[in-house]
Amino acid sequence: MADLSRFPRLPLLGLPTPIEPLEGLSRHLGSALSGVRLLVKRDDLAGFGGGGNKLRKLEFLLGAARREGADTVITVGALQSNHARLTAAAAARSGFACELVLTRTVKREDADYTGSGNRFLDDLFGARVHVLPGEADALAAAEERAARLREQGRRVYVFPSGGSSAVGCLGYAACADEILRQADAMGLALANIVVPNGSSGTHAGLAAGLKAAGRDPRLARSHTVLAPAEQAAATTLAKANATLDLVAPGHAPRARRDRCGRRPSRRGLRHPDRRHARGGPPDGPNGGPPPRSGLQRQSLRRPPARRPVRPLPAGFDRALRHDGRRPGPLRLPRRVRSRIGAGFLSFRE
Repeated sequence: MADLSRFPRLPLLGLPTPIEPLEGLSRHLGSALSGVRLLVKRDDLAGFGGGGNKLRKLEFLLGAARREGADTVITVGALQSNHARLTAAAAARSGFACELVLTRTVKREDADYTGSGNRFLDDLFGARVHVLPGEADALAAAEERAARLREQGRRVYVFPSGGSSAVGCLGYAACADEILRQADAMGLALANIVVPNGSSGTHAGLAAGLKAAGRDPRLARSHTVLAPAEQAAATTLAKANATLDLVAPGHAPRARRDRCGRRPSRRGLRHPDRRHARGGPPDGPNGGPPPRSGLQRQSLRRPPARRPVRPLPAGFDRALRHDGRRPGPLRLPRRVRSRIGAGFLSFRE
């Protein structure tokens, strides 16, 4: 397991969060599950700020800010950003001044959108909010604002959208360790961890944590909800390797050829061959399989549009039934397909 004790951390979430069965969804799907068990990691349970998984990243981000002696934190996001709302709440609780640079990425001007929900809570938590047009470079604006504050003698710590820097991703490297420990205690063999992929930090942190723990990083899979699949895959891979450099420095394999005749990545995780990611034939010598290390681009693909049904995230159809037999492809009814990608865990006995 990864040792993260050397990184400063402010406790915010009340860990570990429970793993619970999705009983209602399981009853609704019934025999279509073919023995697959669905569980959820309840990172929505938190004592303040409305809850949410961004608190895992903020524990390490605010810990780093405190170590550097910062008195102000600045982050960016959309106008109704959950990350911005939790940053404001956590900063108020931890004694930091907070400024938010938010963009109007959704073309709505009504008061219900611009003045309620997270936007209302940002003000309630005492954050100073700067609203920019949707096409603006929010992070550049945040850096400019930080420079002006530093000229005034303030000490400022800036972090990106979603808190998805390498330091922020440590929160989900720690979560990977937490999940593995809980699964062992519950007598469960982990089959897949499925998450949404927006700023890529959740998937990247989980993959780095799994790799550092000696587990296959492909246990973590995601569905992109923001960037195109190719861009999301590249961003996730880069952040996963940056996080792995922090979690387990020197963990990268030596430059020798693998059983497919290819050199492994210079860092801990690698992008698989493009033909294999599209479902093409294996490209190793003598038809051998691709190497086991790495993040699969297939796990980040966006489901086809306008299909009446779609499969569960990659890997669910490979889970074993309770009787030990392997079921066929598992599909969801159209009316519940939008729920997939909301942080579900799949285990098998």
